[in-house]
Amino acid sequence: DVVAYCIEKHHKEPSIAEHGCAVLSKIAKYDMENVFMAVASLDLVPLLIESIRNHCMHPQVLEEILCLVSKLAKKETVARNIFQLRGIASVVAVMMANTPHGGIQYEGCQSILNLSKHRCLQKKIGDEGGVYAVVDAMRFHPHDEDIQKLAVGCLSNLISVHNNIEMLILAQVKFILQDFKHDSKIVLQKVELIKVAISKTEDPELKKRANPIQREPSRRKSLIQTIMRNSEGSIRRRSLFGSIGFMFDKEDEQERYKHSI
Repeated sequence: DVVAYCIEKHHKEPSIAEHGCAVLSKIAKYDMENVFMAVASLDLVPLLIESIRNHCMHPQVLEEILCLVSKLAKKETVARNIFQLRGIASVVAVMMANTPHGGIQYEGCQSILNLSKHRCLQKKIGDEGGVYAVVDAMRFHPHDEDIQKLAVGCLSNLISVHNNIEMLILAQVKFILQDFKHDSKIVLQKVELIKVAISKTEDPELKKRANPIQREPSRRKSLIQTIMRNSEGSIRRRSLFGSIGFMFDKEDEQERYKHSI
């Protein structure tokens, strides 16, 4: 309760947001119910989602906030609240703006994985750009087995929605999964399920539209610009993108995708 109270009163302070969320995440490993109660009693979820937007310049802070959000998302009532507060969109925007940052991609995928376990949110995750964010995490971190495992788990949940499968085809995830390797047999089984779902859904017209070099960067830019706004409603573009070297120069972005596919 004390830690949750500190976060509530000082959530705009990066160090308090970071360490407070880290402490609650550790407590949650052993006493999840008390963490749920503390978060609920102080109505902390809206502040956590606001903190994702407020601390866009601080990757380490974002990582700890996402870690706590992922744990809270296990409970369906909290997961619904996260969606209603545009929390899924915020997680997606942070992932897309920080594709090189492994920690953020890991915690972001973990958040989407736990959110996608609730069937009522599976379509909404796709609508908010979650499919593209997860595919990006796989594409930019091909050798990180933990990220790959979480991403596959996300996609195996999301393929229950037809529109999400179409997004996977547009993102050309088939090429990422073509030579997919992992030590876990369960992960490999999930990969096969995703491949089967894609093969059943693919059609010639959809294949023609699947051009990530032209389509994906503009979608990512649009999603981030729509979501990541400060309290006055203006976009802190330089602070959000400049700190991580992820500016949206068209030719540079196309080169990124050519090398990542």
